[in-house]
Amino acid sequence: MSPAAVYRRSRESLTGIYASLTDDRLALGVSETPAWTVRDVLGHVVGGAEDHVGGNNADAPSEAWTARHVVRLSTESVPEVLAIWDEVGPRMEALIAEDPRRWTFSPHDVWCHEHDVRSALGLPRRDDDEAIRYSASAVWLVQGRCQKAGLPIPEFVVGGEVALEGTGGPTVRFPDLHEIGRVLFGRRSESQIRSLEWSGDPEPYLPHLSFFAFQSSDAHG
Repeated sequence: MSPAAVYRRSRESLTGIYASLTDDRLALGVSETPAWTVRDVLGHVVGGAEDHVGGNNADAPSEAWTARHVVRLSTESVPEVLAIWDEVGPRMEALIAEDPRRWTFSPHDVWCHEHDVRSALGLPRRDDDEAIRYSASAVWLVQGRCQKAGLPIPEFVVGGEVALEGTGGPTVRFPDLHEIGRVLFGRRSESQIRSLEWSGDPEPYLPHLSFFAFQSSDAHG
């Protein structure tokens, strides 16, 4: 699946979810992004697409940049925000298709936030094998982080599949590719990562497995 298609599928999935949410559901907190509600996440993903399409990326992806999305779209109704995404979303997908390397983070980001929202709402995860495989493909960044730290690369294994080739580091067994994606993007706690099946000491690797801070408590979405 192309990166643009990964983005589009999450956009369409989230649009369907938000179209039917009541105010009390929109006000639910999202544990993976504790400063935000379900409604705030929509502001971020749509505002981010607006800024990317409009070239307003000077301080992306800082906290200040993402916070502006939430504030800017907070006065719009959910249907109005979804209408904005209907307009800028295809343009965002065109940017991704034109230069997938430059925009590689955007499909990961919207997939990740989709599952944050699903978790907050008690909805099942979307078992889209191609999208999950794309999210897990960011594992190559772990290779660079470990090399920079002077560590042998760990081997990531799911079932009989090797998701990351090791170079002498421990083997880490994950229950599925979805879990790799959630670990990579800071959606698991340190205790959850330690509890994975490691063939060796996980301690030296903990700072290098997630691109964001660990969750303060266990998360399961």
